[in-house]
Amino acid sequence: MAVQTVEQVQRLAPYLEGLEKRLLGTAFGTFDGETQTAPGLLDKPIGLPQYQVAGFDPLQERALQYAPNLVGSYAPFIGGAAGQTYGAQAALGAGLGALADPAAALAQYYNPYTSQVIDQTMGDIARAGEMQRLGLGAKAVGAGAFGGSRQAIAESELGRNVLEQQARTAGQLRQSGYSRLLKPHNVALN
Repeated sequence: MAVQTVEQVQRLAPYLEGLEKRLLGTAFGTFDGETQTAPGLLDKPIGLPQYQVAGFDPLQERALQYAPNLVGSYAPFIGGAAGQTYGAQAALGAGLGALADPAAALAQYYNPYTSQVIDQTMGDIARAGEMQRLGLGAKAVGAGAFGGSRQAIAESELGRNVLEQQARTAGQLRQSGYSRLLKPHNVALN
């Protein structure tokens, strides 16, 4: 069996090959093998300066003249702003402290006797509820149904009624205490 080798060459169009050769020769020079026969543009120094800085225009020069007088002139304004910021932080801290403990914020409006009256009233309602519960138990014993489901239902209903009455009474007592506190006072003007 014979082996065939195929070589494929891709080339530019002949006019482009000549153009490419002249362009590269202009930039890099011409070469005969490894030896350069003519220098190219990249072999010659262009003579550009290392760096250049544009001068200031008249407005920039004027700003530079005024700059020393402006440095530090803002200090009083910054000091004033800092004072206001610290004052605002203190006020915010006081407000947040009042929100964290609303009872402390509202303590000045409390009547010290209101809580004593409410506590006493809640105790009275609880005692009345306990007496009714004992009465339910006595009735159940008399009927021979002590510890039955009807007794349990009656006791849970009684407990719900007691809690409801305590909540309603406490709300009314607090409302009456605050409404007296918030009523406008008659002040005689001289």
